[in-house]
Amino acid sequence: MFDKFGEFNSAADLNNAAMVMKLNGDEEGLVALALENGIDREEAEDYMDGCISELTTELSAAIGKLKAEQEYLKLGGILIDWTDELRSECTNNTELCAAVRSKDKCLAGYIAALAEDGFKNKAIVHKDIVELAPEVKKFLHGHEFSIGVPDKATRFNIMRTYYLGGQQ
Repeated sequence: MFDKFGEFNSAADLNNAAMVMKLNGDEEGLVALALENGIDREEAEDYMDGCISELTTELSAAIGKLKAEQEYLKLGGILIDWTDELRSECTNNTELCAAVRSKDKCLAGYIAALAEDGFKNKAIVHKDIVELAPEVKKFLHGHEFSIGVPDKATRFNIMRTYYLGGQQ
């Protein structure tokens, strides 16, 4: 991830790199830069053609980074849901967009914070529920089963803490 051009710390840094490529007529490089940062080829082409004045905005830079990180981490299931919540929250909060784009923060760190909270606050699943889940029961061999997934309010608190208030 970010192997060719490196990780950019802000939308402004990304736009500066794009501007240099545009001024040098390097459309191929500009497209590669965009794609590496989760930005659509069409955006790069529109920028190169002068249809838009900058390659990215605070929001699209954050969304692009999340897209690149999600693909790199090969996320699935609930991890995609958690990423979608973060992406959605970025649409309402430019400060969060800047924090997401920052080199100091990453999607893996955010998901790790959620996983840690889930582990610390896991709930024991009642044996009657386990009885109705044959695949789970088969795996447990009579042992206790617990699940730890932070609720929505906790996830949003962890999101704000991790991205805006320093790591937990």
